[in-house]
Amino acid sequence: MLFCGFAGYVEVRHRIHQNRRPMNASSIFRPGKPIDNPHYLVGRTPQLNRVRELLAEGGRTVVITGTRGIGKTSLARISASTFGSHVDTQCNGATTFHDWSVDLLTKLGVPTSIVEKSLEESFNAGFGATLIASLNLGGSKKTAHKEQGIAQKAITPERLLNIARQAKLDATATVDEFDRIPRTKVEEIGLFGDLIKVLGDSSDTHNLRLIFIGVSSGASRLFNGHPSIKRNVTAIHLNRLTRQAIRSFFKTVYDESGVRFEADVVERFATDFMGFPHFVHAVGDRCAKDRKGVSAIDMRAYERAVDAAVDEMLGIDSSLDLITSKKSAETDIVLIQILEAPDLRVTAQALKQKLAIARYDAERVEAAIEQLIERDVIRWGYGKTLVLADPEISPFLQANFRRRRHVTADVNFPLFDSSDDA
Repeated sequence: MLFCGFAGYVEVRHRIHQNRRPMNASSIFRPGKPIDNPHYLVGRTPQLNRVRELLAEGGRTVVITGTRGIGKTSLARISASTFGSHVDTQCNGATTFHDWSVDLLTKLGVPTSIVEKSLEESFNAGFGATLIASLNLGGSKKTAHKEQGIAQKAITPERLLNIARQAKLDATATVDEFDRIPRTKVEEIGLFGDLIKVLGDSSDTHNLRLIFIGVSSGASRLFNGHPSIKRNVTAIHLNRLTRQAIRSFFKTVYDESGVRFEADVVERFATDFMGFPHFVHAVGDRCAKDRKGVSAIDMRAYERAVDAAVDEMLGIDSSLDLITSKKSAETDIVLIQILEAPDLRVTAQALKQKLAIARYDAERVEAAIEQLIERDVIRWGYGKTLVLADPEISPFLQANFRRRRHVTADVNFPLFDSSDDA
């Protein structure tokens, strides 16, 4: 008997799994957590190979950019785990270069003696005690607080490189959520850019490798246009997963866990969530946990899982009710254009021109944009672009539109039929 397509594949694999006890799928589905197994990082093999190649060569810092929920952290951590010691660091709105350097040295376990030797010529005795205290390697907390003003300015990129040399570090560090450092902190962002320069200029004298991660359209924008970025950085920008990559992922899920998703459900995963792995994992995990002994996950289970994932993870069910009730056709189509645009952003001028060609009323389009901004559903981005106020709701918005597609007669869905199966 010949089996064709995904449904046929599942039937064949089902026969193999009939006498095999299913494993817990939680080790594969990773909602809210980075993927830690390269086997499950589907659709990213070229990027993974490229990052590993760059880390092996040395001399250039890697910057991974893209929208939220696209898999940046997973790619960075799996890549980093291949080379030397691997530590993960994170940024936030209060991060300074000094704070981040202390965190890095602490996680790498740099001995006190190395720190003291490396900083002896540059720091006075007061600052030496401050640094040791802040590294939790000894010293007085009282002294640390007293000298805080000095300490905040003390570690420069050159001094951090010197410590790396003295400690003979062979390590790769990820610097996650770099975009959370406010762009107004020009000096702090500049110090990170300077670090990238000194690491690149001295690549033959150290083995410290960095992978920066941030929500951005490119590395230069992430670093406020720092002049060293083009020369010392290789940027890897992640786009959404293709539908074929998502289908392949569900083959892996069944092969390794025995959890079977019906073919039409797999197609919904491939289309509803617009190629965002975060939401594929979130809803897939919910489906697997709620299967309750059934042989396969069907469409009803999928719909329940979508609703549960919205409530549990994002808490946006009330927002969805707000923005999908009493809307005009123009409101729908404005959202659809943003959802289907590259990086979920579109210029207001291009959007208005496109909708004018499609014979939408210009005044009603303008009113719809203002209404969505007022409700904090969309906002103005750089370059007079319109973006979602919370990009993470995009897959659920699209899933909502698809469910309503056959009952909303006055709304066109011109972009939903485009193919991305490459």
